[in-house]
Amino acid sequence: KHGMRYAYMSDDITQLIESESGRRMIEGLNGAVGFLRAMCSMIGKIGDIQTRIINDSWMAVKTNEPDVIVFSPKSYQARHFAEKIGCKAIAAPLFPQHVPTATRPSLGFPRLGSFHGYNLYTYKIVRGISQLIAGSYIKKWRISHDLSPAFSGIDICHDTAGNSIPVINGYSKVLISPPKDYPENVHTCGFWFLQQATGWVPPIDLVEFLAQGPAPVYFGFGSMASVRSKRITAIIVEAVTRCECRAILATGWGGLSPER
Repeated sequence: KHGMRYAYMSDDITQLIESESGRRMIEGLNGAVGFLRAMCSMIGKIGDIQTRIINDSWMAVKTNEPDVIVFSPKSYQARHFAEKIGCKAIAAPLFPQHVPTATRPSLGFPRLGSFHGYNLYTYKIVRGISQLIAGSYIKKWRISHDLSPAFSGIDICHDTAGNSIPVINGYSKVLISPPKDYPENVHTCGFWFLQQATGWVPPIDLVEFLAQGPAPVYFGFGSMASVRSKRITAIIVEAVTRCECRAILATGWGGLSPER
């Protein structure tokens, strides 16, 4: 579909996120202390998952022999695959958490004004924790594939030798303006959309709802799971009631509760 071939990937990480412990872990990402606590709690839970993800994604690369690998920061192993097969790698983050800037802290950390040193250090913390979680698994993979165990850490802005690689931010400049200190290899190009289907027909109840009044406000948390979905939904309902506006709620992976 969309000109892309399918390659199998383990969904163990999805099952972890949807579990009670996974939801609590995601819930703990609120704030710097919560981020550190959540990341450290992951170390003992995703060892085997890391190994399966690396092996599955390597099989996809080896089977398709790409000229270039475009990867999400979650697929930190892609840079190592690119080194092994001798192709280019391009990072494609969907939110500003991994490219260092003195303008603002990494996503999840509190803003403390114009403390440039603090802002930059938050990105080092993210990289350090990522290295702690995934570094040993990447090292084992590199050794088993005749590559040097040494590499430049978990850094999506550079290849494994430390050279800059293209970084394409998949979000709008209107939503998040690019900082002036972003390096030349980092580009913010806007949101990406698949070619929309022409034969899709919306459900009749949705059509009727849209026709009955002003355009509604959309609420959704995508793949973000939560153990407090009912409370979050209650807050949204209260906000909609106070603003006297219409709304559409998307439950996603549990960020909102349909029961409310």
